[in-house]
Order: sequence, then structure tokens, then C-alpha cells
Amino acid sequence: KFTANTLEMIEFISRNPKCSQDDISRDLCIDKGCVAKGMQYLETHEYVHRKRSETDRRTYELTLLQAGKKTARDISKFADEWFGSVTDSIDKSDLDAYYRVMDMLIENFCGSGRAE
Repeated sequence: KFTANTLEMIEFISRNPKCSQDDISRDLCIDKGCVAKGMQYLETHEYVHRKRSETDRRTYELTLLQAGKKTARDISKFADEWFGSVTDSIDKSDLDAYYRVMDMLIENFCGSGRAE
């Protein structure tokens, strides 16, 4: 059963092939325990493959398997359709301002250490 976090992880790995669990934790502001639990589920159900990194033997490179790739495509399609339907009446300059503020909020939150 997927959670919001596992779906975010699949989408992140899709955009960042060979990323690590630490990359996911840091960039998505998800605590390391949640990432580890999510990765265990995704690997067990054959959405993700973990391969020990050749450059840092302490970490694993994460790649999507076929089911993970299909799920990533489905997430992207759904997000594009949903986003288009809820933003079509909003002026582009308002959306740009929203993105700038959200980026600052996320940076402040993740940089504060609260996410760990």
C-alpha cells in the first residue's frame, strides 16, 4: 500500500536516478527512518532496486524497476492533469509568486533542522 511519502520517493528517484536514501531524506525533508521504511516496502514489492554505490560503499544507488517507472509515469500524468485543472483560472504572475514563496518556506523548513 502506497503512502504519500512512498509516492514522493518514486517520483524523486524517477527525476534523480542513482540517488541515495540520504538524498531523498534531505531533498524531500523526510526523516531517515521513514525513508528506510518506505524503501524497504518499495524494494520488497519490486518498485525500486538498491545497488551498493561504487564510489561510496556505505550507500546504495536507487533505481526504479518497471513497476516503479510505470508508477512514476502515472504520478506525473495525474499531477499534470490535476494541476492544470486547478490552476487554469490563476494568473501566471500569481503562480510565479506562489512558487517563489513556497521555495523559501521549504528552504527555511529544511534548513532549520526540524525535518530530522
